[in-house]
Amino acid sequence: MDKPMLLGAGTMPLSAVHIFSSSGEKRCIINISKMERMAGLFWTTGLELLCVLDHGYVHKYNIAGDNIAEGGFFLGSLAKEQKVVQVYGGENAMVARTSKNRFVMVKDVTEPMAKILPGTEFLQPPACVQLLETTDGYSVRVEVLVAVGNSVVVIDEYGAEDQLLNLPQPVEDMSISPNGQLIAILDTSGWIRVLSTDFTKHLSAFETGVAASPRLMTWCGLDAVLLDCKDSLLLIGPYGDSIRYPYEDLVFLKQEIDGARVFSSSKVEFIGRVPTASQNIFQIGSVAPSALLYDAKRYFDEKSIKADENMREIGEEKLPLAIKHCIEAGLSEWEPIHQQALLQAAAYGLAYYKSKSLDPDTLKNACQSLRVLNAVREAHIGFLITYPQLVQLGMPMLLTWLAKSKQHLLALRIAQMIGSGAQDVVLDWALTKIRSEISNGLSDDVLYGALSPKLRSCVGIPIAHIAQYAHSSGRPKLATRILEIESSPSRYVPLYLKLGEDVRALEKSIDSGDEDLIYLCLFHMLKNWQLKDFLRVVVDHPHARDLFLSHCRANEPELLETAHLYMNRPEGIADACIEQVLSRNSGEAVPKGPLPATPQLMERAAKAYSQSRNCLVESKSAEEAAKLLRQQLDLESSLGRVTLKGLSLSQTISQLIVSGHEKSALKLKSEFRLTERAFLTIKAASLAETKNWEQLLALAGNKRLPLPHDYLVNLAACSGNGGAPRHVLEGLIQCVPDARQRAEIFSQYNFSTQAEAILQQDKDSEFITRLFAKMGT
Repeated sequence: MDKPMLLGAGTMPLSAVHIFSSSGEKRCIINISKMERMAGLFWTTGLELLCVLDHGYVHKYNIAGDNIAEGGFFLGSLAKEQKVVQVYGGENAMVARTSKNRFVMVKDVTEPMAKILPGTEFLQPPACVQLLETTDGYSVRVEVLVAVGNSVVVIDEYGAEDQLLNLPQPVEDMSISPNGQLIAILDTSGWIRVLSTDFTKHLSAFETGVAASPRLMTWCGLDAVLLDCKDSLLLIGPYGDSIRYPYEDLVFLKQEIDGARVFSSSKVEFIGRVPTASQNIFQIGSVAPSALLYDAKRYFDEKSIKADENMREIGEEKLPLAIKHCIEAGLSEWEPIHQQALLQAAAYGLAYYKSKSLDPDTLKNACQSLRVLNAVREAHIGFLITYPQLVQLGMPMLLTWLAKSKQHLLALRIAQMIGSGAQDVVLDWALTKIRSEISNGLSDDVLYGALSPKLRSCVGIPIAHIAQYAHSSGRPKLATRILEIESSPSRYVPLYLKLGEDVRALEKSIDSGDEDLIYLCLFHMLKNWQLKDFLRVVVDHPHARDLFLSHCRANEPELLETAHLYMNRPEGIADACIEQVLSRNSGEAVPKGPLPATPQLMERAAKAYSQSRNCLVESKSAEEAAKLLRQQLDLESSLGRVTLKGLSLSQTISQLIVSGHEKSALKLKSEFRLTERAFLTIKAASLAETKNWEQLLALAGNKRLPLPHDYLVNLAACSGNGGAPRHVLEGLIQCVPDARQRAEIFSQYNFSTQAEAILQQDKDSEFITRLFAKMGT
């Protein structure tokens, strides 16, 4: 691929690296310390320059000459001890050779991890070293091909293997084809042998006839080899044919997928195979369908009848091939006028093509590709790439190249034309703008005014990333203003916290309604703020206040009490104490940390309620509850095997009566001023529940019983397992003092004989008639 090139010249100081574009425009100068010796340098696919120093440290620079500090890495102690003498770079991998012929490999320079290759100690420096990168779609394999004597040794991270080629003469140079499938080996006698890169197939051998050793050898496309013979270039084809190009200047050869680029001191040239489509069209006397279509368009412009004759000669069957070849030929041309003529011929053919088998977007895509190619080939851009190179590179990487070359406007227009990549271009532009203008001392307001319109017009750009970069560059106010453009709370809230805008982050998180973000702000502020300052802010935001109190209620009761005190909410403290008591009594999880005993909690709740005029009833209830809890604990301690804690007063009295501790129940009655009626109601219910019929009958026989007798009968009848026995019910009814009421209750529970006996003594005929009707007699 075409990249800015590094060209050496006698006037350049040894302490600097000069970077030029392919059009000869100087991009920048990288100054190198005179105390450091450079072992080698190469470009990565991402247009980053790696400079490897002899002590093993690797510096990374962008195309503007800026040192990318986070991109540098170290090749290890072996490289430092033995010193690096030569560097071999691939697309993403690199290998360094030390002075003792040991190799250190970095498989991926974007995620560098240096590894010493095994078995690589040679007595003499190798004649040539090549790097082979292959992938199976999942992982990348890097192999180092080392020319040693009459053979080649293949080294990878697992070991070294001699291919035992046994060539007639020692190897002088090697070159791997752009697709990584073939390797050309030049020996000292001038013979070139082409083999597969796994060294299992010997495909061909050619004698170059070059007397002196060539300086460079590289592939020209996939089927030719180009040799630099000092005063000329020798191009050897696949069948042994050769062409010689005389050159007076020193040249540098750059291998490409479809040819070779030749850099000299005065110009850049590209040598490549003429595409078959172009040959069919422009070959003298060609009658290929594409040539006829090209001429037909020319005749049509001249208003000649020959245009129709050519179209008839092409025919419907050959027309798709003719259109395809015109498009392919147009894509291979460098001059816009020739591109336009060929694509117009293709469009002319499409007007005659009635079938839909040909993709109509083919011509459209070709036009877009040529617009891109013509734009980047301009001298001030300097990317002299061909269409096959563009396809291999991909539009996203081309946009990256343009952005790193600070050609953001062109990159944005291309991205908008193809419908993708605009966000990345604007992002890089914004970061570059901030970096350059900060160094120029531009104010935050002016810089924000320049950034804001572009950032607002581009949907999907990570505003938070730009704001973070501005903050790391020492512009926190600019970062805060940029964050106002961001629409995603999950992105801008954490960054507001990082910028120190805690209150704004809290307000933004509340506006978003995301409780996780609110908690993030609260915990951050609680950790970094004074408690009183934190609570002052939280009180002013009800939603955040409620979430904070909920967290404290579940996890930090002491902090909850402090918060309520600050907020002047004593009833909140009381509510929290009561919730803790209820949690303990119900067996639920209680807040972490040491907690006071349950009665103390209730007493604290009563005291807190008493501080509020609106909670006097609650205060009295809490006092009674605390008193009851203490009584329950004392009774449990004195009586043993009785569980009372957590029960209500009525439940406690009932439990005491059931367990035979009526005296203790009477004591509670006295302590809590329980009325006789209420106490006997609890007692009667307890006796009926435990089916203690004897005591229940005794209770019913009390002539001063403050309870209605029908209540006792109903308790007995409704007790579990079918109610009380018949004789118990009869005994309870007999205790009813009023005869008529006794007769009605007898009739209600089907004691007909007893009811009739009572009625015989009654002289009210109306009552007797009504009761007999109810009994059905």
